[in-house]
Amino acid sequence: MPVEISVGMPVLSINHGSTFMVTDLSGEITAESEQGVFANDTRFVSYYAIFANGQPWTRLTSAATTYYSARIYLINHAAATE
Repeated sequence: MPVEISVGMPVLSINHGSTFMVTDLSGEITAESEQGVFANDTRFVSYYAIFANGQPWTRLTSAATTYYSARIYLINHAAATE
């Protein structure tokens, strides 16, 4: 009998005690997802996004560096100066 393995979307997860955060690889929390900032079985943040001049940032790289921290490198698109 074959075993079926299902893999979800990649996420960043960090925690401190009973508080933890799950985001996409850009550090954003997508609405209508299982992502967020949680503490004691309560979700306190259910949406978080970063914009510069109305444009989303582009992720270069990201990783959880320890169980309690993550490093995310983002760049913004060229913006008009005048």
